[in-house]
Amino acid sequence: MICNTSPESKGKDGVKYLTKQNGVLEKLGYIRKVKEYPLEFFYLDEHDDVVVDFYYQKPESVEFILKTENDTHLPNLTVNYPVKAFHSCSESEQDNYYNGYFYFSHYTTEIPLDVFIYCMSRKEIGKIGFYLYCILKSKCDYFYAKTNRRGYIRALDALAGDTGIGKTTLSQMLKILEKHNMIFNSHNHYVIGLPKGKKVPPNTYITFDYKDFYKYEKKSVNTRKVVSYEFYDSNVGVYINSNEEISEENIDLKMPISL
Repeated sequence: MICNTSPESKGKDGVKYLTKQNGVLEKLGYIRKVKEYPLEFFYLDEHDDVVVDFYYQKPESVEFILKTENDTHLPNLTVNYPVKAFHSCSESEQDNYYNGYFYFSHYTTEIPLDVFIYCMSRKEIGKIGFYLYCILKSKCDYFYAKTNRRGYIRALDALAGDTGIGKTTLSQMLKILEKHNMIFNSHNHYVIGLPKGKKVPPNTYITFDYKDFYKYEKKSVNTRKVVSYEFYDSNVGVYINSNEEISEENIDLKMPISL
């Protein structure tokens, strides 16, 4: 309801449009209607022992006690089975291999409810801003876990394609998130007169935690500097080969970042 989504409406503005049979989430393969559901759950450590003390034991997986394993006289309900929580793809489900985010949480991202409330209580951020922050946060967390590198490097055109947000709206929302101290944007230089075969690296984005949002209720946002090739070459001199496909995997960030 906070997102202006009606719990009663069956149209495109309602929850049922997303969660009903043959709805959006089911068509995307994220949920499936089933009559089996868990009654209890518990965590196992690396030795498959039940975790009773989270200070000394690190949970490695989660196990469930299902309805049919405990009591068959419970209501015959139909529930949404969270497919991706158990299996990352159809192949793993066919092989009965549990590799969803319940079991491999190190590549998942935690978004506190406070972040959602912060975004929805500020009209200029709203749903689009919350969605964009979550995308950037998930990318930052993923690459930090994978490479121990802080920040997500992505060209604006590519980020627009990834998120489905129009380039103009995306640029505006990035400024709004930065103004609210939710993200850092490196604002890499725009270089005039670049020789053929050279490109400047895309911007680097870093997301901040909720506790940092209030350090500045609103702060001024830097703008992208336009400089000559001569200035850039002598003061920065970081390039990407124009024939190389630019992706978040193959950029070695050497430009200093001040936070």
